[in-house]
Amino acid sequence: MRTRTEEKAVILAGEGKVRISTRTEDVTVAEVEGEHGTYRVTLDPEGSWCSCQHGTHRNPHADCSHVLAVRIETVRLAG
Repeated sequence: MRTRTEEKAVILAGEGKVRISTRTEDVTVAEVEGEHGTYRVTLDPEGSWCSCQHGTHRNPHADCSHVLAVRIETVRLAG
């Protein structure tokens, strides 16, 4: 069973709300159109960051829906 955060991430990715601007072997930078604005997400070997309120005041062990949506999209693109 998915959490609410995971469900939101699946919807964001499925609706095309993730726009990847940079993708290298180690780093992915994207913008995600969320419910309350557009957020910048960075994934790199040191961790994940999001400009949303949850991302800036986050539990280091739990990604926000925007970060999860970018992870879903990178897996989809890797095919």
